[in-house]
Amino acid sequence: MIIIILFTCWGFIITFHFSDVINIIFKVIGELKSTDAVFCGDICGNVCAAGCGDGNLLCYNLDTMECAWGYGCEKKGGIKFVKFVPEKMKRF
Repeated sequence: MIIIILFTCWGFIITFHFSDVINIIFKVIGELKSTDAVFCGDICGNVCAAGCGDGNLLCYNLDTMECAWGYGCEKKGGIKFVKFVPEKMKRF
């Protein structure tokens, strides 16, 4: 069951499911795996963030289609909201 659908300015469609699957669609580009059901997500540039039911926040590099990093944010429940704020982000 799909719970979130995001549309990006590059023409990608990203779907987050109650299962542990994130799909990137633009001709089928690939599938990203998460640690648990995905409750929320957002995209900024080539980075996709996913908030999972097990409390993990995962960030994926959409160029390599791999999980760049994960962080255990919540011990008592899932991540319910993720939003990139580009004007608050630092560029390295």
